[in-house]
Amino acid sequence: MQPGPGGTSPASNPLIAVATLNGAKNTVPWFITAAGPIREARFKQHPDGSSDGNVHDLFVITGAAAMQSAATSHRRAFLPAGDPVTGQGGNPNIIFRIPTPDLRHRG
Repeated sequence: MQPGPGGTSPASNPLIAVATLNGAKNTVPWFITAAGPIREARFKQHPDGSSDGNVHDLFVITGAAAMQSAATSHRRAFLPAGDPVTGQGGNPNIIFRIPTPDLRHRG
């Protein structure tokens, strides 16, 4: 999968490391895998049916009691799960984008 034609993601997805940095216990959505691409998730519509299209957080920082309900409802928004490698077959309200890396910060 890495490198693939036109691919921009590193061989190991850094989102997994960020989600568990310093002992954090974040749960990443089904479409984020260690060997898979970095993805942005956009919802086509809000729960009320109005148009959305914005990029959404993939996980929230967990641990504080106030954040637990937000983390639970956040994870539910990505369900049902589909194929974690292709991103297909899951929640039809989600569209994915694989962002272009920002190379300005490389040495």
